[in-house]
Amino acid sequence: MKYTYKNAQENVSGSTDCLILLGGEWVPHTQDPAMEYELSEESDWPDVKPCDQAEKDAYEAQQLIDQASAILESTLDNKAKEYGYDNIKTAVTYADEPIVEKFQLEGIEFRRWRSLVYAYGYEQLARIESGETITLEEFEAGIPSINL
Repeated sequence: MKYTYKNAQENVSGSTDCLILLGGEWVPHTQDPAMEYELSEESDWPDVKPCDQAEKDAYEAQQLIDQASAILESTLDNKAKEYGYDNIKTAVTYADEPIVEKFQLEGIEFRRWRSLVYAYGYEQLARIESGETITLEEFEAGIPSINL
């Protein structure tokens, strides 16, 4: 298999950190000297510049932001599904449903909760963008709970 590398930098351990093109996306990769690699002609290896730490940090922060955003969306949708709704969007539409009080009360609570979850998410994403390090576990643990 041929790999396309960019921003490779050799470590003291003899391994090489770089970004490698997999599935159409650049992903962090550590080349193992014990493994064989067949590099593509498009690779900038071995004539590469040292890895730009700012680019690597920005890439990792964006990956964390994408994963955290996905956690928020799945948390909202999964909780709505627990109550028989298709997703969070469907659940909140019932906030304006005056005919069946149970659905209206659930819809109001889902809408309130969604706002709290998004407010929390935006605060945490701002922390990540500012360079703070948080784990996905910490992020997920802090998501507000719904009061149904």
